[in-house]
Amino acid sequence: MGMNIGSWPHFFSFILLSLAVGLGAGIIGTALTTDYLSEYAFGLSRLTEPLRMTQELPRAIPKNYEDALSLLRERALPAVGSLFENSQVIETGIPFSLSHIPVIALTSDGWVLTPQAALGDRVQWQAQQCEIDKRIDEPLTGFVFAHCQTINVPVVNFGSGYDVAVGDQVFVVSTMGKVNMTSVSSLTWGTRSVESSDIPLRRIHLVNASELEHGSAVFNLFGDLVGIISQTETSTDVIPFEQFSGAFRQVLLPSEVIVYPALGLQGIDLARTVGVSPAFSRGLRHGFLLYGTQTLPSGNILNPLPLVEGDIILSVEGVAIGPAFSLDDLLVSYAPGDHIRLTIDREGVQQEVTLTLGELKL
Repeated sequence: MGMNIGSWPHFFSFILLSLAVGLGAGIIGTALTTDYLSEYAFGLSRLTEPLRMTQELPRAIPKNYEDALSLLRERALPAVGSLFENSQVIETGIPFSLSHIPVIALTSDGWVLTPQAALGDRVQWQAQQCEIDKRIDEPLTGFVFAHCQTINVPVVNFGSGYDVAVGDQVFVVSTMGKVNMTSVSSLTWGTRSVESSDIPLRRIHLVNASELEHGSAVFNLFGDLVGIISQTETSTDVIPFEQFSGAFRQVLLPSEVIVYPALGLQGIDLARTVGVSPAFSRGLRHGFLLYGTQTLPSGNILNPLPLVEGDIILSVEGVAIGPAFSLDDLLVSYAPGDHIRLTIDREGVQQEVTLTLGELKL
């Protein structure tokens, strides 16, 4: 759960992304010399390229609940606000207590992540108010990136939802600064044995999750944002922030429409599936086994796939598919048009193939 220091390629990616963050937030490139923007861009860079070779820089775990809560108050609470629908606001105003829609500040000039927003809606932080003037839908999750005219809003520190493990304690922050401390009960990757390669499936499940507010921010003990509460008719769980980071990068570039990378495959995650026939798995316990007719190339792939049913994808750019990361976990670091190198097992023989990612059709 520590901050990572990347290799030289990672460092240059950090510089480029810092420029994108600066432009998206209305900050000139020279602002990269400030400690604040460096830490901010480094955090986002780590999420958009979370799986490169890195070295760990340990951080001291808070000694007790009071220390952890103090970090939360300092690093997290000022960045979580409340949204009030414009249709509910009358000439005498609306009490803070009536808000049930959290907003999470991502840039200091007012880009936020929220479960819903319309033009003209009002946002309230501890000491600031502003009005929504732009919105971009995040189609995979149904959340919204929204912007309101403001300056110097405190922003969240980015952590890693992929680092969260069963038993970890987390803070959930919702509207009006309400805080719940809970723990991670389980992690899941979908409910079927055969899944798409392209839809991010990892979910974090919390103890007493049904009591939590849709769109609330989830922070680790260091006060870093690791995920967002997603509530449906059947479940309440946490979407790791990595699954929003690629979309957020596009918002900052800027882009009016968010797109996602795609391999166009169907298969079995051997690390998370029991009872797969040895004739298919060939004794391997990790990897993504291509299975079924939908493993053939589809219209969203930019080049013919040098893959066949029965191939087992073992790694992406040297990062293994296994207990730590699924194939869809790894793909969130990339964009349509990126070239990726896969190591595969074909009938017991390992080989490498390079593919160009297409665009996911939603």
